Amino acid sequence: SFRFPNSIIGHVTIKILPNFLQVVSIFLTAALGIPEALIPVQLLWVNLVTDGLPATALGFNPPDLDIMDKPPRSANESLISKWLFFRYMAIGGYVGAATVGASLWWFLIYDEGPQLSWYHVSHWMRCEIEPENFADIDCAVFTDNHPNAMALSVLVTIEMLNAMNR
Repeated sequence: SFRFPNSIIGHVTIKILPNFLQVVSIFLTAALGIPEALIPVQLLWVNLVTDGLPATALGFNPPDLDIMDKPPRSANESLISKWLFFRYMAIGGYVGAATVGASLWWFLIYDEGPQLSWYHVSHWMRCEIEPENFADIDCAVFTDNHPNAMALSVLVTIEMLNAMNR
């Protein structure tokens, strides 16, 4: 049976959107100058677990029985519509912001976190070379795994909710 159009669009959504979400998160941390919210091994885990399983499940969807009754798609029709592109951008924006926000929450607000100022978090790479600006702050706080765990939890939760929303 021929399942090309809907199957391909489903696979594009499942494979591209999560990677786009990760790119937005990485871009935001770089643009804000803050410690990375997601470390490489977390990105690999997200790609293997949250991308691979839904894509595999998509392969078991039943074929469209009326696919041969539908007219062929136009050669000029794009695979990703303007609406789908806008959806990717909107979801990417809020998931990237939520992921980075979870990491920042640990650094800035969380009662059991370091409760640093925005200056300290956004200038974290100067911690060891400008100790006078980081008095009473242990520079090791910027390599703590807690903010990464917060960001990963938010990313995985939102990706799974998005997978159910497709």
